[in-house]
Amino acid sequence: MDLCDGKLQPLRERGLDGRVVPIHADVHELPYADGFFDAIICIDSYSYYGAKPDFMDRYMAPLVKKGGFVAVAMPELQKDFPGVVVPEEMVPCWQEDMNFYSADWWKEL
Repeated sequence: MDLCDGKLQPLRERGLDGRVVPIHADVHELPYADGFFDAIICIDSYSYYGAKPDFMDRYMAPLVKKGGFVAVAMPELQKDFPGVVVPEEMVPCWQEDMNFYSADWWKEL
């Protein structure tokens, strides 16, 4: 687990030092008790690990206190690709583990 020390300065400048702690870690191995966090915020990462039906309920939601929240910000598709056909303009930057889907796909999940 990495506490992202290089990311602390902007938090200090906003008076949030000690209240917000950025963490870079594998979510499957977080050493925190259920209900430990007021909030969990994922920026540009959830699509790499959260595309499994039980992921949120099993690994993330239990860590948040009652009344807390999980916020996820990630780039996604306007609509899903038919089958596994990636549009030609996306091929140069496409990676198989991206799990990019539409908002409808994520809502259904």
